[in-house]
Amino acid sequence: MVMTQLTIESEQKERTIISESRAWAMRKRKQWGTPFACLRVFPKKGVINMEQQAMQSNYEIKIKGSYIKLRSLYIGIDAMQNLSLSAGQILISIQDDEDFLIEGNLNSAGYLTGMTKLYRKLELKEGDSIFFSVSDTGNIVITSIIKSPINESFISSQNADAMPEITLPEIPLTGTIFERKNCKHIHFEAFRPQNLDVWKPETEVDVFLAFGVLQEFTDYIYCRGASLDMLKKIGLIYTETSKPDAILIDRTTDQYLIAEWKKLSSDYKKNHKADEADLVVCWEDNEIDRTKLPPRVLELRSIAKEVVSKMFRDTKIIEK
Repeated sequence: MVMTQLTIESEQKERTIISESRAWAMRKRKQWGTPFACLRVFPKKGVINMEQQAMQSNYEIKIKGSYIKLRSLYIGIDAMQNLSLSAGQILISIQDDEDFLIEGNLNSAGYLTGMTKLYRKLELKEGDSIFFSVSDTGNIVITSIIKSPINESFISSQNADAMPEITLPEIPLTGTIFERKNCKHIHFEAFRPQNLDVWKPETEVDVFLAFGVLQEFTDYIYCRGASLDMLKKIGLIYTETSKPDAILIDRTTDQYLIAEWKKLSSDYKKNHKADEADLVVCWEDNEIDRTKLPPRVLELRSIAKEVVSKMFRDTKIIEK
């Protein structure tokens, strides 16, 4: 059997998954679309039989309404320590279901988020229990599920009004715009911290999101967006075209700053004068004439590359 090595780069380490063939991997990439756009297919480096991977002891998670509402599972800090699980991205599969694979984020409080597809696949309800193990590659494998008998007679229960059931919303039957309009298959890199070295912004909204992820590595703290009414209250008069985007705080001086967001710093001069903002936050600083810019320029692209290089690429692919 021809095997292909897939690697998903996570916040703590790169995890290795084995699929049956390169063709399978490419089909899954097209089928899954954006949620699995980060799947990268690497040349064959060896063969691993996943069934031979050592599995650590089963742990139980009893589903609560709050877990469903937050599309999460609570692993717990103690279980994280016992199973040597680190906060960051992690892969979740279902035993004996080779077509099911999702990626979630395990935070330091022990919550595994991004579990919508798992809830729908297993039709999990409040009171159900799932059991999981951890493979030697650090991935979570759902091994079994026990349905709560409460759910089977929930509707006819006399206490149904007092105990409203929390469920996931129905998926619309109309199909997405991508499906209805038969859009072209184009790869869109998923936005997340560990992908920022290959992700590129398309709009200023994207630059806002990137700053939200990277602001802890900068000299600035985001306060709020800047509306014309809010600016007028503090004595600043702008037109709709010259209005800045946000108010930031300088970490060094604790001063408020008027900030403008741009994809490219060279775009700033198109509708702003240099003295209309204290800072321009941009993805790429490409302006040659520096007199056209505010006194402070923050380029996020270079910060993103450094953050990804130092924090999310700490483990090399291991050849078997």
